[in-house]
Amino acid sequence: MSYQILKKVGKAIRNTFITGLVLANFIPGIAKAEEIKQEKIMPDRKIVLDIADPTKNFEANANAWYSANQIIGKGSDLLGVKAGLDNTLLGRIGLLGLSSALSHHLTHASHEFGHIRVGEKIGSYEWRFEPNSIFALDNNWTKTLNKHPTDNQGIRKAVAGLNQNEYNAYVLFKNNKNQLTPDNAFSFLSTKTWDIGYNLGTSYKVPTESNDVDNYIRFLNKKGIPAKKSDHLTQAILADALSIQTWDSFRAISNYLKTGNRVTKPTVFKWGETEFTPPLINLYLTHEGGFFNTTSIVNPEGEHPIEVNLGYDADFIGGGRVNTMRIGGQYNNIRLADNLRLSPGAHINLERKSLEPKGFSAGAELEWKINNKSSIIAGLKYNQKDIMENIIKGKDRGFDGRFRISHKF
Repeated sequence: MSYQILKKVGKAIRNTFITGLVLANFIPGIAKAEEIKQEKIMPDRKIVLDIADPTKNFEANANAWYSANQIIGKGSDLLGVKAGLDNTLLGRIGLLGLSSALSHHLTHASHEFGHIRVGEKIGSYEWRFEPNSIFALDNNWTKTLNKHPTDNQGIRKAVAGLNQNEYNAYVLFKNNKNQLTPDNAFSFLSTKTWDIGYNLGTSYKVPTESNDVDNYIRFLNKKGIPAKKSDHLTQAILADALSIQTWDSFRAISNYLKTGNRVTKPTVFKWGETEFTPPLINLYLTHEGGFFNTTSIVNPEGEHPIEVNLGYDADFIGGGRVNTMRIGGQYNNIRLADNLRLSPGAHINLERKSLEPKGFSAGAELEWKINNKSSIIAGLKYNQKDIMENIIKGKDRGFDGRFRISHKF
């Protein structure tokens, strides 16, 4: 199947789904004589902020994006539940539209910060933001790399924004294991499908040579990796379509529009007494090709939730040369004292074909609970040729420390 046919099929599926969502939710709701009275539930909200510059740090960028979305979501909660706008369909459409528009701008800003982080690390990088347009977002950003990058540097700069979008989806998922609100559902869909939008040409209004996916493919081909744009599209569609969190997000939006209920329970599987979330599949792009990283939370509502990660290269689609498996996880909330919790974790990288070790990452986080709402978290990791930490996040090899604050509101 040619890329143009695949592109048309992708757009047709997207448009058909959106139309069906409108017909299934908007029209029946408008036709009702009386709106459903929804239970007055205020969702749980939390901000998480790193003590680091979001333009220079991968995790700080993601948490700033997440926290800003939670502030917007809280405003929507207050207008919807307290002010009563959730009681009418038009009120719900208006609130979801407003929060979605604001979230879309945040997602784009986070994407650009990803480029800035890598560009400044390469050197001699100039950027600025000017609010020229609220519709053509790329017209607001000017970025210039005054240095000819190597092929690997060019790839890392090209994919930095898309990798940031994928990681943002992971951060939203892990902070909302037990509930999903309509605004978070839209934020998840926006950031998770950003790569598909770029590939299909719907996420940017700039010449082809500025398209991140085109640049990524061009550099891979220059290195002798025979990837095509259709290969990337296939990888991205697989990652999004096979993640049940994608469909949970559509369900949360549908539930809200039909009933005004702001809280939807995410899908959780059960095996005996053990519960676990369906694996979230993220597609990350590297200088050797695509890499799928899956995340599942075991006993997400338990005292000690366990994050399990399994990563696998996408070399079978597009002829990449990643040849890597990554296995590991994190055990959370070991109680050291009344207000101290320890969460250790480790990951190992293996060469997929030979299972020979390639790298590793190991560390722990210490959380000090100031009160029932606020915490300070300190983390320390040691990373050695780890595909997530050293390649995708772009950290230097060796020790990496983090400090962040968390507050429920």
